[in-house]
Amino acid sequence: MGGSFRRAHLRGSDELFRPTQGTGQGVAAYAAEPTESPPPARADGRLLRLTDEEIEQLADALHRLKFPPATPHKPSIAEREQLEELRQKLLAAL
Repeated sequence: MGGSFRRAHLRGSDELFRPTQGTGQGVAAYAAEPTESPPPARADGRLLRLTDEEIEQLADALHRLKFPPATPHKPSIAEREQLEELRQKLLAAL
């Protein structure tokens, strides 16, 4: 096999391998620069405080929706009432 393999030049790769600039202070010099802290994660929404139990209920309900069991799960009346209360709480925050 007399063919030769030619390596393709990756655009932008020279940016990855350029030497760092500075006085060798490394991360300490970078960390000393003032930075703005990011705002809290809110996308035009409202902040709503949920208890650990409410978060667990939401996670379980979403999991059942995403991965329905082979045999249908019928929530008890108490579970339905808790989910309805949580739904009302979420809707009231709109």
